[in-house]
Amino acid sequence: MRKFKWSHLYLLLTFVVLYLPIGYLILYSFSEGERMTNYHGFTWQHYQELFADPRMIQIVLDTLIVALLSALVATIIGTLGALAINNTTRPSVKNTILSLNNILMVSPDVIIGASFLIFFTALRVPWGSCRYCSVTLRFPFPLLC
Repeated sequence: MRKFKWSHLYLLLTFVVLYLPIGYLILYSFSEGERMTNYHGFTWQHYQELFADPRMIQIVLDTLIVALLSALVATIIGTLGALAINNTTRPSVKNTILSLNNILMVSPDVIIGASFLIFFTALRVPWGSCRYCSVTLRFPFPLLC
C-alpha cells in the first residue's frame, strides 16, 4: 500500500483550481441561456452564431496564426538559448544568464504585459499581428530555455 503524501493532495488541488474554470467555461458555452448562472440545456446556438460571422472567423484564424508563430519562434529561440547556456564555460556568465531568465519566470505576466504596452506605445509601434506576436513570444520563452 502506498503512503499518503500531502504533496499529492496539494498537486491535485492545484490542478482543480487551474482547470475547473476552463471546464466551467466549456460546459456553459453549450448552454441555451444567455448568462452563465444556470445551465439551461444543450445547444449549438452560440457556435453557429460564431461561425456565421466572417469577422469572428477572421479573429479566430488570426489568433491561431499568432499562437502558432509565437510557439514556433519561441521554440527555436529557446532551443538555441538552451544550447548556448549549456555550452557556456564560465560559471559566472552561466549563472547571470540563468538568473535573468528566472526573473521572467517569476514576474507576473500582467506586469510584463503592461510594460510591453508602455514600451510599444512609447516607440509608436502600430497595433497589429507583429506587435501581438512579439509580446506573445515573451511568455513561453523562459520556460523553453
